[in-house]
Amino acid sequence: SEYPNIMARFNVSPETVNCRCCPDAPRVPELGYRVCRQRRGITSRVVERLIEKRRQYKQRMKVAEAMSGPQSPDSAQNASSYSLRRASLKWLLVCCFGYTGYKNARFGKIEAHEAINALAREKLLVAKEMAESKGYRILHALVDSLYVTRQGATREDYERLAQEIERVTNLPLAIEAVYRYVVFLPSRQNAEIPVPNRFFAVAEDGELKVRGLECRRHDTPPIVVRMQQQVLKVLSEAHDFKSYCLKLEEARRILDRYLDRLADGSVDVEELIISKRLTRSPEAYQKDTATAIVARQLHRSGVKLRPGETIEYIITDAGSKFPDDRFRAFTLWEAWRGYDVRQYRQALLEAFKPFEHFAPLRTGLACPQASPTRTSHLTRPHRSLPWVTAID
Repeated sequence: SEYPNIMARFNVSPETVNCRCCPDAPRVPELGYRVCRQRRGITSRVVERLIEKRRQYKQRMKVAEAMSGPQSPDSAQNASSYSLRRASLKWLLVCCFGYTGYKNARFGKIEAHEAINALAREKLLVAKEMAESKGYRILHALVDSLYVTRQGATREDYERLAQEIERVTNLPLAIEAVYRYVVFLPSRQNAEIPVPNRFFAVAEDGELKVRGLECRRHDTPPIVVRMQQQVLKVLSEAHDFKSYCLKLEEARRILDRYLDRLADGSVDVEELIISKRLTRSPEAYQKDTATAIVARQLHRSGVKLRPGETIEYIITDAGSKFPDDRFRAFTLWEAWRGYDVRQYRQALLEAFKPFEHFAPLRTGLACPQASPTRTSHLTRPHRSLPWVTAID
């Protein structure tokens, strides 16, 4: 993670920011804060050890994966164990960063939190300027990732760029993936502005990377998740804009099959379950939201619920004037109540929209010549250069 690396490499800790012993220390960009040069911060020392431990687990995981196979089933289990340990350490590192800005933290200090963010912004701008000075085009940048492209560039070119940026910024950097295509989806507020945290991409080996779509959300009905996953699998076989359009027709047929199942009632009710996490006790809800209605149903049935617990329900008749008829807790649902076909149909259609954003409407299989601004994500190989993938 980039922020823990900044804390470790630049000695950013609550007691080192604006210390009294180093009045002439270098200033943090934008803020002018000073960072101690005489003593090592406690937070910096802690995250440094966790980062090193994650690096060791990554090495062991790679060795275990290389040895895994029918003859050594334990190696695959070891690789999974190392992966889980790395993930747990990652969350510890994230908490170390967030805790610096927590107002009640024993070792927190808002200036340290601000300094980490300021340094992260500065390093990202440096990376952007270095890439542009060498002829690369910046597609998107977000926190610890930089998406760049250059016509005719090889993987070795991108490796050299990563090494140069790492040398100048003093932060670990590596190429995460080489993509056949990347589709950055528009902001929900402005359809003309693509955002870097809502996209799907296909690497050269066919591996999918998805962010911000319904299939990544915990409260999406399984029927919608499966539809998106099947569509993405089909679209991952495309290599350029023309083949993407052809694959999109196949994807539309997948959507049609799901819509038909929904309409004829052959959908298993478990595929329609929506999960929501309670943010308060059932009696504390004031508006008739889906979560509130279902929580009250369960409460009346004798189920004791607490904030943080997850409830499951089915949309039965979203337009009903009676709240209890709109949604039904899954454990209380009876077959005669059925489900709201219109609402689930709309959910499927909304989940399919991202795949059609840069493609022609369903007017035939002809794929028009696309303009560079609309299809650049689909016609050129892209490189994702996250700041800290080397130790992630």
